[in-house]
Amino acid sequence: MSKTKEMKESQNDYIELNAYKIEEKIKKDKKYEKKGILIKKWEEQENSKQYIIQIKKEKDSFIGILNEKFEREGYGYNKFKNGDKYFGYYKEDKRNTHGIYFWNPIKKKDNILKKEIYYGFWKNNKKDKIGCYIWMEEEKGNKDFEKANFDTYIGLFNEDKYKKGTYLSKKKNDYYLYYGEFNDKGKKNDNNAFFYSSSDKLIKGKIENDIFIEGYIGIFDSNSGKLIDFMFCNFDENSNINSMKMDNEIDKEISNNIKNEMITFRNVILSKDYFTNIYLKYIEIKDFIKNNMNSLEVLNDTEIYPKIVSLCTGYNKINIYVDIEKNVYNRKL
Repeated sequence: MSKTKEMKESQNDYIELNAYKIEEKIKKDKKYEKKGILIKKWEEQENSKQYIIQIKKEKDSFIGILNEKFEREGYGYNKFKNGDKYFGYYKEDKRNTHGIYFWNPIKKKDNILKKEIYYGFWKNNKKDKIGCYIWMEEEKGNKDFEKANFDTYIGLFNEDKYKKGTYLSKKKNDYYLYYGEFNDKGKKNDNNAFFYSSSDKLIKGKIENDIFIEGYIGIFDSNSGKLIDFMFCNFDENSNINSMKMDNEIDKEISNNIKNEMITFRNVILSKDYFTNIYLKYIEIKDFIKNNMNSLEVLNDTEIYPKIVSLCTGYNKINIYVDIEKNVYNRKL
């Protein structure tokens, strides 16, 4: 299932900095400037040995914060030679904690762009803990979520791999949503997974390598929100129903518990327009970078710098995975 491209590192070939010369130059002239490099003291941290740096090259650039070892450490914006972009936090010269990575869009026929974005937590250049991964195809210049074909994973990562979360696939007006665990190959694999489709049907059951083995099926009336049909099914390798038990053949206590879970799950995922909000947040971040991240002075701006931090850390505010865990299972994250 993973569509992740190999992330080729071009981050460590920028510059060799002579710390002593830079410090002396900054003491004398308040800045160090040479061959497309501009370095100043970071005014936000008056008594520290942190610096802000701007690098401008023909095909790549960087605006951000350096520590006393002249390693990237703090929030910044990196544009790479291959067209990829990173907007977020660095620690010891690697992507760490919060940040957004934009892969260079691929142009397809009919003015369609294929895009890939990761928005979340990092550990030593790898996606980790919790985040949002987006794949989409849309016309160039589009800003309407309804006009984009859209896939996204929101949930837990472990060293770039999906662990447990919510996966949405949307094409035009049809979509499905999966909630559960994934195996090491990125396949859906869980004994208690949820699967919801835009036809207002819910499945809760066992899935292995993207194929449902067995599960409870609930069908809702979209107008009233009431559960109108309920059954238990076994499936074959092609996801066709092998056998079926109707509601009156299922243990009443089990039936009631599963129904209540389904109703709660459906209420949570339909309570907010999660994926439109995620899309609009992506647009906001892209526009912010275009309009603001063109000078190292933004890091000294008392209005813009907090906005950088807010944008990089804001993915938890629209996190469907967190809301499901809290409201369906009463788990603390």
